[in-house]
Amino acid sequence: FDGEEVISGPRGSPLLRLFNFAAPWRTLLILGFLLTLAHVGAQMITPWLTMDLVDNVLIPLQSATERIHVKHVYRFAAFLAGAAVLTWMLNWAKTFVIARLAERVTSRMRRETFEHLQRLSLTYFNRKRTGDLISRIGSDTDHISLFISINLIEFLSDSLFFFALAGILIWKNPLLAIAALGPAPV
Repeated sequence: FDGEEVISGPRGSPLLRLFNFAAPWRTLLILGFLLTLAHVGAQMITPWLTMDLVDNVLIPLQSATERIHVKHVYRFAAFLAGAAVLTWMLNWAKTFVIARLAERVTSRMRRETFEHLQRLSLTYFNRKRTGDLISRIGSDTDHISLFISINLIEFLSDSLFFFALAGILIWKNPLLAIAALGPAPV
């Protein structure tokens, strides 16, 4: 809202203000973050297993230097399937917790916005269109809910995954990591 009718609340960046709205559900916020970390960790299992599969099964099999038993391939396939199921379960749990948090934050924002509108003078409503006010309460808070439950969490997950993968690459082979990650900023 404009001018003196601004909702009073915490100042600062919009993201910080959004986290302040989520403060009553700190437990859900922390659980969502921990599930995001666990999900990224589970995503890291697949590249690790694939690296081991290539190094210890496929390359020796192709070079025919040693005889590889089929049970090793089945073992890796079972581990990869288990990692995929674990990743899926953690992603589902993370999405569920963050969606609950987003709905609660959205509900609080709508309630506080509506309560603020109730305190405004009638002259304010003469200057504003009803559709704009309803849009602010309805669709704008829906956009915030989608931002929390999808965009923010996906950005956090992708960033954590990138840095974890970069860390593993640097640990395993720094020169190859530099070559692979060199174009990343571009």
